[in-house]
Amino acid sequence: MKTRSVYQARTRVPSPPRAVSKTTKNQKSAKATEKNAKITSQTNPAKTRPVDKVNLKAKSSLGTRSPLVRPSASTASKRMSQSTTSTAKKSITQSVKDNVTPSIPSNDETVSNLRQLNNTLLEKIKQLENELSMSRSLFEELKTSTQNIPETLSRFVQNSLDILSDSTFAGDAPEIVNQIDAPSFLLDVSDTDVTSQLNPPLSPVPVPVHHTKPQLLIIGDSMGRDFAEILKPLLPDYTVSAQIYPGCTLETILSEATDLTLSLTKRDLVFIIAGVNNIPNLCPTLLDKLLEQYKLIFKETNFIFSNVPNVYHKPHLNGDIFATNLCLLKHSSVFEYHMFNCNLFLARSMYTKHGLHFNMFGKKEFCRNLAESVLHFQASSYAPSVLLNQGIFL
Repeated sequence: MKTRSVYQARTRVPSPPRAVSKTTKNQKSAKATEKNAKITSQTNPAKTRPVDKVNLKAKSSLGTRSPLVRPSASTASKRMSQSTTSTAKKSITQSVKDNVTPSIPSNDETVSNLRQLNNTLLEKIKQLENELSMSRSLFEELKTSTQNIPETLSRFVQNSLDILSDSTFAGDAPEIVNQIDAPSFLLDVSDTDVTSQLNPPLSPVPVPVHHTKPQLLIIGDSMGRDFAEILKPLLPDYTVSAQIYPGCTLETILSEATDLTLSLTKRDLVFIIAGVNNIPNLCPTLLDKLLEQYKLIFKETNFIFSNVPNVYHKPHLNGDIFATNLCLLKHSSVFEYHMFNCNLFLARSMYTKHGLHFNMFGKKEFCRNLAESVLHFQASSYAPSVLLNQGIFL
């Protein structure tokens, strides 16, 4: 009995359950309601219902926080992108205003520029027309001056035959071939009526005896440099010499020729190459005065004028060169000198890179053609029919 009481005394008697206060239950329900409201607003923000003001007041009295409806993430991102876009547009507009684009010329300015350009082109066209008209007039004068060539040639033939019949020559004379092939670049008068007077075959013409070689004197500007050295082996029967005056004009060359040709005779040749340094100032009037001033030296010996060579460093001067060569050709019959047309065989490859002077290939080609012409001229001096039939020089 005593043992049982001790066991019962040690055993704990469960206490009666405590009564839950109403405030604790209200707090739990408020938290659950707040949690449900948050979940509902996150899943379907469009269908969220407004919270009752009475419940909010009750919840605030219980010390709980009122649930706030938050916007969704997509709506917030849209609003942020819209604000960013508007800010970017404003900044771009401001930068465009700050950096003003260059002003475009107005229509009036463009029209004035075009009119000015048009006036310049019209002036150049007028200049070209004037040059063309001058060339045409020179060509017409040349054409009219050459109409009397047949009569002049016939007189020359008759006088030459009379001189040959009355002259005293050596007994032994080599045979002269009646026809010699002339180079293609030489002027040709074989189509004239004078050839009909030369049909009867001529007997071999005796050659006069001379103990010295004829001379070939080259006088010119820098275009004739190295010609003497190249021509000496090509013309062994001639005494070739040269007087070169670089940078000199045609007036200077003719003035020097007056003193250099005092001892020359009709057996000798004087080759003149000049005029490049006169272009474009060598007008027909100036050329007439020069030739008239030095016409006496043309009668003492045989003068051969080279055409003024074309140039490639200033190609626009070739029109003036062509007009000058026409004037020289026109006056050749008046002042009794011969012409050598070098522009028929000259090409760009015969000039230096600069385009004014000849290179070594051009010098050799020039001298080769000149040597052929000199040899034909030598043969024609003993047989006038060869000169007239082949038209080596005019």
